Amino acid sequence: MSEVRWINNLMGTLYYFNTPIIEFKIEDRKLIYANDLSNGKYYPHELSGGMKQRAAIARALALHPKIVLMDEPFAALDAITRNRLQKELADIAASEHMTVIFVTHNIQEAITLGTRILLMDRGGHVIIDDINPLEKPVTPSMKGYGELWDKYSTALNQENEAAH
Repeated sequence: MSEVRWINNLMGTLYYFNTPIIEFKIEDRKLIYANDLSNGKYYPHELSGGMKQRAAIARALALHPKIVLMDEPFAALDAITRNRLQKELADIAASEHMTVIFVTHNIQEAITLGTRILLMDRGGHVIIDDINPLEKPVTPSMKGYGELWDKYSTALNQENEAAH
């Protein structure tokens, strides 16, 4: 059995979901998530954890979904790549009118990406349900960022102490 390069895997996904290949270009900006993979030369087993994560995100976004559930998609990435991809995700979500349900344990990600932020306890009960008042794009130097960060950090610490 011959091995399939990751880019062929992506094209197979598009074919399976009846997405016309003619509408999809390798240069499509959604593939910024696979920036180290854009030449398509790697086989899946040659990809690092972060590269696999970016390839999976590119495959999902290539289908132009209306809703995307992302469970800690940037956790395995270095800080520079994570920040770049957070911005790109926000831009894609806005331009595609896409709803992203983003699960994270990272307060900065929640504040930066979220329009609505839910903080849950270990039992899955919502303990904070906020509309993010900060205007996009959010930066840590913005007025109000520090207060939100402190609010969520304090709530998480209290939840952690209550659990132990």
